[in-house]
Amino acid sequence: MLIDSYTWLWGIWALLFVAIEGAAIKNKQHGDTLSEHIWKWIGKKGYDKPAGYKWRRGALGVFFAWLIAHLFFEV
Repeated sequence: MLIDSYTWLWGIWALLFVAIEGAAIKNKQHGDTLSEHIWKWIGKKGYDKPAGYKWRRGALGVFFAWLIAHLFFEV
């Protein structure tokens, strides 16, 4: 059964994300959306490259590869 306390909590989390990201998109300031935070963290999109940016990019790539494998292939 999907409707339990975790379902409600994930739904609240999703609504909070939409509210935060929506507000960040609406105000159009540089560096406030999730994408812009990630770009800054990995040194992309006009941001300075922080120390260890190659490791950060690699870690992010590994994380997304794992996430896709986990979601689609139940790894």
